Amino acid sequence: MPRIVLCGDSQMLLENHRGIVEYAQDRLRVRTALGVLTVEGENLTLCAMGQEDLQVTGTIRSVQL
Repeated sequence: MPRIVLCGDSQMLLENHRGIVEYAQDRLRVRTALGVLTVEGENLTLCAMGQEDLQVTGTIRSVQL
């Protein structure tokens, strides 16, 4: 199961992902066990990525599953 931790509107940690589908400055799409997670915002930066977790910073406007 994915676990999403948001720190305000500027940082997100996603655990238990299954890979990146799309990565741009305004959109990030990631596969999870429940479907594709879409993060939209501005200046999104993938700060850290491991086999099971990733960290995104920037201005996060929406998170949809």
